[in-house]
Amino acid sequence: MYRRFCVTLAAIVVVFAAVAWFGAINTAESSVTDYENMIADFFAKVEIGDYAGAIEFLYSNNPWITAKSDDIQQLRSQFVGLAEIVGEYKGRAIISQEKIADKIVYLNYLVAMERQPLSFKFYFYYIDGEWRTQSFAYNDDIEDMLEERARQQFYSASK
Repeated sequence: MYRRFCVTLAAIVVVFAAVAWFGAINTAESSVTDYENMIADFFAKVEIGDYAGAIEFLYSNNPWITAKSDDIQQLRSQFVGLAEIVGEYKGRAIISQEKIADKIVYLNYLVAMERQPLSFKFYFYYIDGEWRTQSFAYNDDIEDMLEERARQQFYSASK
């Protein structure tokens, strides 16, 4: 009887330990935010050359975007032609990330394309319990960005 009790108790302890361990894993995984997942999915589409799908996916979470549908269609058309101009997608690295009051996030990525680097800028807005894409823009202002950073470092070092 005592042996059966010990085996049962051990089994219960193992189950609780497993639940706690899996809970810790899930908590760590949930630290990835919805907007980070959206960006990962966006870049997954870009990587396979689905530029139109990337834009459609990015704005699919915002019910108010239909009011700007002409702007989104223009962005989509320009973005689809991007590979022809700068070549294939080769990778990305985050340049900067700013968050305001856990409601607005701005992320700027350096995107390595075959012929030249680009800057992809994402704005997300947290409302009604979810992150929504507020806007997306891309450009080739990397040189300007570097010059501005160099200027800022120079002026902050000379103070």
